[in-house]
Amino acid sequence: RRPQTLLRDVSLSIEPRELVAIVGASGAGKSTLLLALNGYRPASRGQVRLNGIDYYSHLGMFQTIIGYVPQTDIVHTDLKVESALRYAAWLRLPPDTTEPDVMKLVSRVLDEMGLTHRRHHLVRTLSGGERKRVNIGVELLTRPSLLFLDEPTTGLDAGLERRVVRQLRT
Repeated sequence: RRPQTLLRDVSLSIEPRELVAIVGASGAGKSTLLLALNGYRPASRGQVRLNGIDYYSHLGMFQTIIGYVPQTDIVHTDLKVESALRYAAWLRLPPDTTEPDVMKLVSRVLDEMGLTHRRHHLVRTLSGGERKRVNIGVELLTRPSLLFLDEPTTGLDAGLERRVVRQLRT
C-alpha cells in the first residue's frame, strides 16, 4: 500500500488565550490536523512546537496540560452526569487527590458547563448540547492549558452552538 499524504503545507501559530476554529469541507483533513497537533497521530514529517519545544519529542511532558475532546462521546452514557465526571476525575487527577477535592472540582465544572441542574440525570437522557458539554467538562477537570475540540458544535441548533462557543470563550 502506497503511503498517502493527509496534510501538506500546513502552518499556523496560536497565541495564548486564543480561541481558534479550523473550518473546511468534510474530508478536508480537519480531524487529521487535530490528531497530529495533539499527538494522537503524529505527523511523519514536519514538526509541532509548543512554547518553542518540539512537541513529539516531549509528549510525556505535555500530556498533562493538553485536553482533547473527539467528535464521539468520551463518557459512559449509562452513568449519571456527576458520576461520569467523578470517575473521570479519579482516572485523571493525581492519586493523592481527596474525595472532597474531587467533588469540589466536579461541582465547579458542572457550574462552568451550565450542567448543575443535570448532575443526577443519566448522560444518555441529555440533549446533544448537554452531552457535548459533559464531554468537554471531562477534559476541563484537569484544567488543560491547551484544549482541542473536534467538531464541538456539530448537530447542535444555532442557539446551543452559540452557548457552547460562549462557554468555551469563558
